[in-house]
Amino acid sequence: MWLNVYHTSSNPRVIAGYYMETVTELLGCPQMVRGDMGTENGHIARMQSLLSGEESFLYGASMHNQRIESFWCTLRKECSQFWMDTLGSLKNRADFTVSAVDISLIQFCFTALVQRELDAVRAIWNSHRIRPSKNENVPHGRPTVMFSMPEIFHTKNFLKAVDQRDVNICMSECVFRGRSTCDPEMFELLLIYMTENNLSPPTTAREGLKLYEKLRTSVLNDLHPNM
Repeated sequence: MWLNVYHTSSNPRVIAGYYMETVTELLGCPQMVRGDMGTENGHIARMQSLLSGEESFLYGASMHNQRIESFWCTLRKECSQFWMDTLGSLKNRADFTVSAVDISLIQFCFTALVQRELDAVRAIWNSHRIRPSKNENVPHGRPTVMFSMPEIFHTKNFLKAVDQRDVNICMSECVFRGRSTCDPEMFELLLIYMTENNLSPPTTAREGLKLYEKLRTSVLNDLHPNM
């Protein structure tokens, strides 16, 4: 339903925002949601219980869910390993420090690129064909088709209608992604550097690395003009 990159993956209010964006888009919620014991899932568990009823959130280790484990392998192969290697190479630089400046620069230069690839992986995963299983109760076919036309697979839409008042309560407890991909003050400063130097947003990893170099030089020159 969602596959997002942001400057935090541990704030439960942000993670709940992803969930509620999907609920409002689909005009309903699942009858059951499964998640691990991570603290970032706490808000989703409570919201799911409010919207769908008690015992509608199931805690369980992801290793016991073969399908999600298969997805993690696909995600790493098709997307995340490349970015782990690309961004990891920055650590080999003699002048690289894990400072707030470097972290913000990386987030500013690469968030949109990573999100674009995550969107592509999600689209591919949702359209790939699930092969028949020995378990007759497990449907097979393309997830997008199964979700949008369940009657073809001799089942029904299990989306559960939600009370708008409950939705409003849940939404008030969420934090939603804004335009800033890094520290807000640094984000605005970097936009100024982009305008002053007539720089364009990167469209490839190589362009992202070049933009990182240029912006880093500008920021450090302003912070330490005598260096």
